[in-house]
Amino acid sequence: MGDRCWISFTFRKEDQKKVEEEFFFEDIYENGNALTGQEFEVNYGGCEEQERLAQEGLTFYGHHGAGDNYGECAFACYKGKLVEINADYDGKPVASVLPDGTIPKVEKESAIEFWKIYKQAEEYIHEK
Repeated sequence: MGDRCWISFTFRKEDQKKVEEEFFFEDIYENGNALTGQEFEVNYGGCEEQERLAQEGLTFYGHHGAGDNYGECAFACYKGKLVEINADYDGKPVASVLPDGTIPKVEKESAIEFWKIYKQAEEYIHEK
């Protein structure tokens, strides 16, 4: 047993069996073709589970809470391309602001990449 936190994980209904081989959701909510599962005792933000599902080419998105050694995070995966970014409690990306008021270039680029993959995943999951 390791560091534990909560996770909210949205995926296509057709992938439910594969996803539930990795996660043990206490609650699952249905919205058309999408399912959102919530687990409250996931190890290390479910990072290993996400990586395995990404390797299988699945599409999903969500966010997880902070643990002892890591902060809150939002993640998105579109057909195996997985990205993650620091996030607030609601799963919205956050960036560092330097003393001069600028945002580091790498963080801007990460945010742009996150939103690109997130939008692709969201459209794919919710398509009719």
